[in-house]
Amino acid sequence: MEARTCRKCGHVNERATWKPMEACPRCDVIYAKYGALVVPARRLAPQPSAADADRLARRRRALLTHGAVGLLALVAGFYAGQLYLQMKIVAAVSDAFGGAAKALVRESPPPTRTAAPPEGKVVAEASPITVSLAKKGFREQDFSGGRSITDAITFAVDFSNNGDKDIRAFDGALVFTDLLDNEILGARISISDPVASGAVIRWDGELEFNQFMDRHRRLRDQAAGDLRVVFRPGKFLYADGTRSDQ
Repeated sequence: MEARTCRKCGHVNERATWKPMEACPRCDVIYAKYGALVVPARRLAPQPSAADADRLARRRRALLTHGAVGLLALVAGFYAGQLYLQMKIVAAVSDAFGGAAKALVRESPPPTRTAAPPEGKVVAEASPITVSLAKKGFREQDFSGGRSITDAITFAVDFSNNGDKDIRAFDGALVFTDLLDNEILGARISISDPVASGAVIRWDGELEFNQFMDRHRRLRDQAAGDLRVVFRPGKFLYADGTRSDQ
């Protein structure tokens, strides 16, 4: 009895005789005479010819070229679309604001005519009051007397009535300027003292001083002789009941 060993799985098969095409009972590998292992030949894939290889290379190059062109066209189309969208947005905004401006011009109300003054009221052509600065000073805060008084710029102004009517009350603004008419500081005033035609009254006033404001410090430090005072008239109430608004 002659034993045969499978060269693949190592199985030992003991038999007296062997057939030429007998296979290993464990792995089915065919034995040859004297126990040689027979492995079926593998089929090799056919190798492409030179012409086929050249044709395949040209096809690959064509595919790569077409892909690159398509990608560039896609990128260019994307940026062109973005630019077109921006232009449309700018045009829409311009049209919207242009339309709004036209609407505002078209819908603007026509100029209104000045209504005639009601009965008992006249419009003065010029202010009957002229002013002059009599004096200017500065009062520091004082804690005596149980109450605190803040720093203040004090001044006295003479109001002259150069009109033909007696004035019962009036208001307006006092503006302090330098000798070159550069405005320093202004303040609203209201006078309820009667001023007869041709008369002059002196009015004492004061302005609370703020040390952190440059205009206040400038007015405090300016000498009275280097100051001018301008009166900007507001409303006048005359002794006969008529009024005028400047």
